Amino acid sequence: MKSNYMKIFAILTALLMMFTLNACDPSGDGEDGTHSVRNLLNEGQAPVANAGADQSVVAGDTIVLDGSKSYDPDGTIDSYIWNLGDLGTRTGETVTETIPGNAASGNYVITLTVTDNNGNVDSDTITVVVEGVEDEPSTNKSPHANAGEDQNVVLGDYYASPGDAKIIAALDGTLASSVTVELDGSKSSDDGLISPLTYTWKLVQSGTSIKPEIDNNATDKPKVTLTCETAFEDINDCTRNDNNITCDYVYELTVFDGEFSDKDNVTVSAVYDRSCFPD
Repeated sequence: MKSNYMKIFAILTALLMMFTLNACDPSGDGEDGTHSVRNLLNEGQAPVANAGADQSVVAGDTIVLDGSKSYDPDGTIDSYIWNLGDLGTRTGETVTETIPGNAASGNYVITLTVTDNNGNVDSDTITVVVEGVEDEPSTNKSPHANAGEDQNVVLGDYYASPGDAKIIAALDGTLASSVTVELDGSKSSDDGLISPLTYTWKLVQSGTSIKPEIDNNATDKPKVTLTCETAFEDINDCTRNDNNITCDYVYELTVFDGEFSDKDNVTVSAVYDRSCFPD
């Protein structure tokens, strides 16, 4: 009687096991069903992550993170995740990132994690060496003003060559009773730490009572127009000879970098022929 009970128990146990396996794997192939052993384990070989080479940059520069050399021996890579520390995470095989302009100097570690089509993962790191803004020179130095070379012009109610002046108007074959001279402060210099240079020109000495005005005195290359009429009055400070009168005009350039300034002068010597003056 006892052996009959054991046989019945064994039959019921076998039936219960068959029911349980079919419920978990309806197809019987071990590949379907949420509880199949094969779905609980990743298959195949792990991918190989490659985050590229280490980099050195200056704060504010842009870097390119390239994970294209990563690979999976027996499948494909489904995702690329870059961990940039305080900058957060980025996704994609290749990522372009700008280092903040206020970043401190130091070595920053970036981690690339790749996942293949079977869910296997691998990681690789690179080091980005950042040269921060605090490493740049912080002491502003005074700019250097350069008002250019002295110039000479010749004026008169006759046909003349332009002489030594940087004359804007073409004088050959035209009446030279009026010439335009270009002042040149473009060779002034500054370290650029505070702000771009500003330019201010003014006439500080005139050989005549009529003052030749500056056209746009806030640029590095303003213009001054001289005419015969400039010397019609009060030419006592000019130099005279039998054929002409030479009058000097001194222009002062001031450059300012936002903190410091510097000055330089340039002289324009105008030679007025006797024909410039009324009888």
